[in-house]
Amino acid sequence: MKSQNPQLDEPLIFKKSSKMRKGIPVLKSDVGDTIPENTIPRELLREDINGFPEVSEIDVVRHFTRLSHWNFGVDTGFYPLGSCTMKYNPKINEDIARLAGFSKVHPYQSEELNQGALQLMYELEGFLCEISGMDAVTLQPAAGAHGELCGMLMIAKYFKENGKPRKKVIIPDTAHGTNPASSHLAGFTVVSVKEENGGVITPEAVASAMDEDTAALMLTNPNTLGLFEKHIKEIAEIVHKKGGFIYCDGANLNAIMGIAKLGDMGVDVIQFNLHKTFSTPHRGPWQRACRREEAP
Repeated sequence: MKSQNPQLDEPLIFKKSSKMRKGIPVLKSDVGDTIPENTIPRELLREDINGFPEVSEIDVVRHFTRLSHWNFGVDTGFYPLGSCTMKYNPKINEDIARLAGFSKVHPYQSEELNQGALQLMYELEGFLCEISGMDAVTLQPAAGAHGELCGMLMIAKYFKENGKPRKKVIIPDTAHGTNPASSHLAGFTVVSVKEENGGVITPEAVASAMDEDTAALMLTNPNTLGLFEKHIKEIAEIVHKKGGFIYCDGANLNAIMGIAKLGDMGVDVIQFNLHKTFSTPHRGPWQRACRREEAP
């Protein structure tokens, strides 16, 4: 069936296939031997793939260029919804990320050759502590959800080492969708709290769910409804009085970054998502978890 938009009628690459067409011809050996097995190690040779499309180089280029026009991005329109899209990345940020000192650093380089990168990472930790109100930052987690799990594991470890392990975590239904999974992976049972009062959680709802078997409350600010939580400080006081931690998911942190410090609101643990607040592509190379050192 054809689309009403001709631009979307691009056929599958298999339908462009024609026998004996190739994108890159195999050059003949310059030593007179034309048998591939005699010039290329057999373990590097691949058998023919049944049904694999046979297309020319220009067919491939045109096919994937047309498909790229289907992508929706901030260059072509407005993102209407989604925490991963509540942002705008200035083009200069992408230019900076492509500087050779960043893009060509290899993880196996010697420490002598990585001093500049290590200095930037060290200074970045300090900057993140300052703007978030946290006491310490780790750059080790490899993704947003990984940073979130790291924070929840630290909370679980704190109670275990103090000989008083706790079993529950309170999560509002307006929190980021990965929170329940991270809590379960860290060994906790999730207690759900429904939003009230126009889309935000209330201190009363938290107080009714909070007890001394609850390790933490996880919230997102602004929440997944796009609303700013109005009672964070009061909620933090309720949780801290029972010995629990406040975890704030950094999914939408770009909305308050540099304007308000979560640490001043009573938040104990947070992760920063690079693809939201720090201009990297979605599922970028590494993201970070941030925590406060002192116990509540």
